[in-house]
Amino acid sequence: MAQHLCHVKHCFTIPGKACVPTPDVDIGVVHFTPLKEPLIKLPFHLVEKVVRSVFHFRQKYCRKGVEILFPYPMMKELTNEMFESSGVDPTRIAPSLSMEEINGLCLAYSAICDRIPGLIDYNYR
Repeated sequence: MAQHLCHVKHCFTIPGKACVPTPDVDIGVVHFTPLKEPLIKLPFHLVEKVVRSVFHFRQKYCRKGVEILFPYPMMKELTNEMFESSGVDPTRIAPSLSMEEINGLCLAYSAICDRIPGLIDYNYR
C-alpha cells in the first residue's frame, strides 16, 4: 500500500545487535515521499481490499488470496477471469508482484465488480 501512495526509499539498515535486548531481525529505515497522484487510479477501499486479500497468504500462490475476493459458487470462474484479464501469473507469490501487476489485478477486480452488483461488499469472513 505504501508504494501505491508514496515513493519509498530504503535509507539504511540497523543491525539487530545494536538494540538491547537483541531482536532476531534487523531494522530498516525508510523514507516516504507522498505522491501527488496514487499509482493505481481506483477508489482506495477497492485497492486496499485487493492488496489485503492477495497478501493474506504471503507465502502461497497469489491465486489463493484472489479467490477470497469472491463467493464460493463463482470463485473459480471469476478468479480465472481476473488472472486472464490482468495477465498476472497465478502461481506467483504476493511479495514478488510488481506495482503494474497489482494495478492489473485491481483493474480486473474493478471491472468484475462493475458487472456484478454487490460484489464489492462481499467479505469472505
